[in-house]
This record gives sequence, structure tokens and C-alpha cells, in this order.
Amino acid sequence: MLMDGQSNLLRLNVLMAELVCFSARENISLEELPLQSEYQENYLKAIKYIDEHFKEPLTLQDVADRLSFSLSYTSKLLKKYMGIPFSKYLSYVRVRASLEALLEGKEQIEQIALECGMPNGKAYTKTFRELYGILPSAYRRQFRQNLKYSKDEEGRVMQLDEEQKSLLSHLVEGNRQMVYEDAKLVIWKEQEKFCCQVKEMWSDVTVAANGKIEVFFEET
Repeated sequence: MLMDGQSNLLRLNVLMAELVCFSARENISLEELPLQSEYQENYLKAIKYIDEHFKEPLTLQDVADRLSFSLSYTSKLLKKYMGIPFSKYLSYVRVRASLEALLEGKEQIEQIALECGMPNGKAYTKTFRELYGILPSAYRRQFRQNLKYSKDEEGRVMQLDEEQKSLLSHLVEGNRQMVYEDAKLVIWKEQEKFCCQVKEMWSDVTVAANGKIEVFFEET
């Protein structure tokens, strides 16, 4: 978003909360994921159904019935690959989905809890704190402080400078092909053009007629 010049603080905060939640999950090895296994399709079907119906009074039996699975199979399938029981996963999905409404600040937390499918504000607050380590009211308050206007009444814009964009560009540019990298230099091919970035100070650079690049580094 920032590389594209988008600076919507509301959306950025929601994305950051998603990253926090994702990184806080228990470590699961690649071998434990249902990729390329007989369980993959069933697992993805169950996740998709939960994500589409989390606002409803959903139960594990509902998921099993909808997908024609047994209750025990569905329970074991989800717990194996989620690492947590179905009820906790459902609560996490509901709380994460409520973040935008929470940050907009137009509704009471009790109302937000009911709209996202949680039984009440108390359960919502407990799950929120378990996920993010902070009360939803405090989370909203901190976000509002980030939106305070400056003295000239202009809203603060979150943006990257050119140096930061250069450092992060490889994360969003899928057309970069790494050619060479060592402790001093990195060279890549991008859209039929060769680019280089020096990691240390250099004293001189020469380009021969055949296109060969020589970089001379200062002695340290």
C-alpha cells in the first residue's frame, strides 16, 4: 500500500493487526501443513465455509454437516492444522473481522461484538486481549491519537521516502531476477535492464565497451 502511495491509516492499522495475529500463532512446520495431502481440499473447504459464515451462530456440527464430514473428523482436521480448537479459531476470525468497525469508532464495543458474531462484549474483549495483548478500547484510543491533526490542521500522512522505497522494492516487484550478490554488491535484472546496488562505499566505477562493470572499493 505504501509503495503505491496509499496512506489510509485505518486500513494500514487493520493490516498490521492481521500481521500481529499471524506472527503470534504457534509455529507450524511445512510438513505439518495440509499442502499436497489428501486432507488439503477438505481443510480448505472448512476454512472457506467458516470465513463466509462467521457472523452466524456457527457450530462445529454446522461445518461438519455442510461439508458432509463426521463431527470427530472435522474436529481433528481443524485442530491439527489450526493448532487451536474450533471455537477459539472462530472467535479469532470474528475479532479480526471487526477491526475496521472498531477503528472507525462509530459504534459501541458491545454492538461491534454482536455484529461480528460474538455472544457479548465481555467475550469479545477477552478474545481481543488474547489476540493483541490490549483492550479493544485502548486499541481504539491509540489509533485515534495517531489521527491527531497537526498545528496547520493537515492530517498526517504515512509515506515512504525514496531510500525506503528502494530498500523495500524487492518485496513487491515480482519481475526482479537476482544475478549476483555478495557482502559488497547486489546485481539484479529487471525488465530487461541490469541494476546494481552497492552495500559498501566505493571509490570508482568503470564500464568497459563490452558492458563489463568494475567497482573499486575503498580500503577499510
